[in-house]
Amino acid sequence: MRHIQAFMALAEELHFGRAARRLNMTQPPLSQIIRQLEHLVETPLLSRTTRSVSLTPAGGAFLEKIRSVPEIVELAAQAARRAAEEGPSRLSIGFTASTAYDFLPEMIRAFRAARPGIELDLREMTSIPLLAGLRSGSLDVALVRPLLEGPDISSCVVQREELMLVLPSDHPLAARRLIGIPDLAGEPLVAFSEEASPYLSQLIQSVLRDGGVQPRIVQRAVMPTLLSFVVAGMGVALVPASARRHAIQGVVFRNLSDIAGDQRVELLAAWRADDQSPLVASWRRLVEAMRCPELAPS
Repeated sequence: MRHIQAFMALAEELHFGRAARRLNMTQPPLSQIIRQLEHLVETPLLSRTTRSVSLTPAGGAFLEKIRSVPEIVELAAQAARRAAEEGPSRLSIGFTASTAYDFLPEMIRAFRAARPGIELDLREMTSIPLLAGLRSGSLDVALVRPLLEGPDISSCVVQREELMLVLPSDHPLAARRLIGIPDLAGEPLVAFSEEASPYLSQLIQSVLRDGGVQPRIVQRAVMPTLLSFVVAGMGVALVPASARRHAIQGVVFRNLSDIAGDQRVELLAAWRADDQSPLVASWRRLVEAMRCPELAPS
């Protein structure tokens, strides 16, 4: 920009002395700036004699194209200042497939009502990539299962739900309304992936172990593929209660007995602990008011 301003002043004054005074500098630095500019554009822009300065044809063409540059730069600076004052206009939210049927829609509606001009970038992932996205900054916030480690991520529990048994509608146990964990002994089990859904995988194994059942795992998957395998008759599965919102024919959901209160499925809202973004602050306030009142500001 310094080169452009110097050239425009000289093109208007056609006199090095007057242009230098206008720019609050001496003549030698101005001459050096012009030579640097000519070197950058690889052609002479000015014709100099001991008595006069004039624009070359290249200089005239160059001046015509750069007349609007100062205005464009000022508009860009104004936009930058507005962005700094108002904050970002886009919030990136990560979520897992098993969290998309209850709290997420409620949260989206509330946030859009509170901040109608903000674009929401929604990304479905499994829990481990979600946490990596938070830490790298590619995600602003996330709805994630409890796999948090380290002080760099803050979170609060936004949902606790029961585990339910899902089984083919023609399964013998489907005639019952309440099923005990011991009733699952010997049943083929479609389980959550240990790599993609480690929290749910570990929780369900704990529930079965506490009920005295050694799981007979025939297939691992994530939602909603897991439900498709149940429809196919490959086995039964334990899933969060919100999975009932999947519109899949050929399966039934049944309540389970003998499950401890601390074995409910938890969902966390998470964000970087040091994130000062106004949008993240708005999202946190909504989350805290909706599900984490103990964290909400008084």
